Amino acid sequence: MAFGGLIAAGLDGVRRKLDPGEPTTIDPGNFTEAERKKRGIKRFPTTLAETVEALVNDKALSEALGPLLTTSYAAVKRLEYDTFSQQDDAFEIKHHFWKF
Repeated sequence: MAFGGLIAAGLDGVRRKLDPGEPTTIDPGNFTEAERKKRGIKRFPTTLAETVEALVNDKALSEALGPLLTTSYAAVKRLEYDTFSQQDDAFEIKHHFWKF
Protein backbone atom coordinates (compact mmCIF):
# COMPACT_ATOMS: atom_id res chain seq x y z
CA MET A 1 0.00 0.00 0.00
CA ALA A 2 2.81 2.38 0.85
CA PHE A 3 4.50 1.87 -2.50
CA GLY A 4 1.21 2.34 -4.33
CA GLY A 5 0.61 5.55 -2.40
CA LEU A 6 4.07 6.79 -3.32
CA ILE A 7 3.42 6.12 -7.01
CA ALA A 8 -0.03 7.75 -6.85
CA ALA A 9 1.41 10.85 -5.16
CA GLY A 10 4.20 11.09 -7.74
CA LEU A 11 1.79 10.73 -10.65
CA ASP A 12 -0.49 13.35 -9.11
CA GLY A 13 2.46 15.75 -8.87
CA VAL A 14 3.43 15.14 -12.50
CA ARG A 15 -0.18 15.46 -13.68
CA ARG A 16 -0.62 18.78 -11.84
CA LYS A 17 2.91 19.94 -12.78
CA LEU A 18 3.80 20.63 -9.14
CA ASP A 19 7.17 22.14 -8.34
CA PRO A 20 8.93 19.76 -5.92
CA GLY A 21 10.84 22.68 -4.38
CA GLU A 22 14.50 23.01 -3.64
CA PRO A 23 16.33 19.81 -2.70
CA THR A 24 17.54 19.53 0.87
CA THR A 25 20.58 17.62 2.09
CA ILE A 26 19.61 17.54 5.76
CA ASP A 27 16.74 16.07 7.72
CA PRO A 28 13.90 18.63 7.47
CA GLY A 29 13.18 17.93 11.13
CA ASN A 30 16.36 19.86 11.88
CA PHE A 31 15.00 23.04 10.26
CA THR A 32 13.40 25.67 12.42
CA GLU A 33 9.64 26.07 12.08
CA ALA A 34 10.25 29.30 10.14
CA GLU A 35 12.62 27.54 7.72
CA ARG A 36 10.15 24.71 7.13
CA LYS A 37 7.39 27.24 6.47
CA LYS A 38 9.62 29.16 4.05
CA ARG A 39 10.39 25.94 2.15
CA GLY A 40 6.77 24.74 2.21
CA ILE A 41 7.64 21.67 4.29
CA LYS A 42 4.73 20.34 6.33
CA ARG A 43 5.16 17.98 9.26
CA PHE A 44 3.69 14.49 9.03
CA PRO A 45 0.81 13.61 11.36
CA THR A 46 1.96 12.51 14.80
CA THR A 47 -0.83 10.10 15.71
CA LEU A 48 -2.62 7.29 13.92
CA ALA A 49 -5.88 9.25 14.18
CA GLU A 50 -4.32 12.27 12.44
CA THR A 51 -2.78 10.00 9.81
CA VAL A 52 -6.11 8.36 8.99
CA GLU A 53 -7.78 11.76 8.63
CA ALA A 54 -4.96 12.95 6.36
CA LEU A 55 -5.43 9.88 4.15
CA VAL A 56 -9.19 10.27 3.95
CA ASN A 57 -8.82 13.97 3.09
CA ASP A 58 -6.12 13.39 0.46
CA LYS A 59 -7.90 13.35 -2.90
CA ALA A 60 -5.06 11.72 -4.86
CA LEU A 61 -4.52 8.86 -2.42
CA SER A 62 -8.22 8.27 -1.79
CA GLU A 63 -8.85 8.08 -5.52
CA ALA A 64 -5.89 5.73 -6.01
CA LEU A 65 -7.16 3.38 -3.29
CA GLY A 66 -10.77 3.67 -4.35
CA PRO A 67 -13.72 4.40 -2.08
CA LEU A 68 -14.16 0.88 -0.69
CA LEU A 69 -10.53 0.37 0.33
CA THR A 70 -10.18 3.94 1.67
CA THR A 71 -13.32 3.62 3.80
CA SER A 72 -12.50 0.11 4.99
CA TYR A 73 -8.87 0.88 5.84
CA ALA A 74 -9.87 4.07 7.67
CA ALA A 75 -12.51 2.21 9.70
CA VAL A 76 -10.05 -0.50 10.77
CA LYS A 77 -7.35 2.02 11.70
CA ARG A 78 -9.79 4.23 13.63
CA LEU A 79 -10.92 1.21 15.64
CA GLU A 80 -7.31 0.21 16.20
CA TYR A 81 -6.47 3.72 17.43
CA ASP A 82 -9.48 3.80 19.76
CA THR A 83 -8.66 0.37 21.18
CA PHE A 84 -4.94 0.94 21.70
CA SER A 85 -5.32 4.47 23.08
CA GLN A 86 -7.41 3.10 25.96
CA GLN A 87 -4.82 0.50 26.99
CA ASP A 88 -1.34 0.46 28.47
CA ASP A 89 1.98 -0.24 26.76
CA ALA A 90 1.88 -3.93 27.73
CA PHE A 91 -1.35 -4.37 25.77
CA GLU A 92 0.20 -2.78 22.68
CA ILE A 93 3.40 -4.82 22.94
CA LYS A 94 1.43 -8.05 23.40
CA HIS A 95 -0.74 -7.42 20.34
CA HIS A 96 2.06 -6.27 18.06
CA PHE A 97 4.33 -9.13 19.16
CA TRP A 98 1.79 -11.73 18.08
CA LYS A 99 0.79 -9.83 14.94
CA PHE A 100 4.33 -9.57 13.57
